[in-house]
Amino acid sequence: MGRQPCCEKVGLKKGPWTAEEDQKLVAFLLSHGHCCWRLVPKLAGLLRCGKSCRLRWTNYLRPDLKRGLLSDDEEKLVIDLHSQLGNRWSKIAARLPGRTDNEIKNHWNTHIRKKLKKMGLDPRLPGTKAQYFRDQFGSARTALAIVVEYLS
Repeated sequence: MGRQPCCEKVGLKKGPWTAEEDQKLVAFLLSHGHCCWRLVPKLAGLLRCGKSCRLRWTNYLRPDLKRGLLSDDEEKLVIDLHSQLGNRWSKIAARLPGRTDNEIKNHWNTHIRKKLKKMGLDPRLPGTKAQYFRDQFGSARTALAIVVEYLS
């Protein structure tokens, strides 16, 4: 019934990755590319499951990842895309090369949403400027698009 587990969990390492494990994974993927993620740990000589290797590569080790806070232009683009797509973080991340969906979601929740709240534009709270924009334009998402214009 249901899905098979992603791996046999017996003898697999959990917890933080070591620098040695990172080096093994990067070396393997750069020389062989990524095939079936279930096979990668065994072929790379790691005692991890394939899902763990995939997430480590995608979110931390890929050479094309950008580090640090989003630029002002990236932040404006996130606000604009969020107004169109809502919380579809992977679709938003696809438009921001080098940024992960999780990174964008975290930036939204810790930085952008707070800025919008200070401006009175939290679409979940009634009686704010967002309510005014909802009444005037029919949706809070339109209100977020106006914020993009305001920030430009």
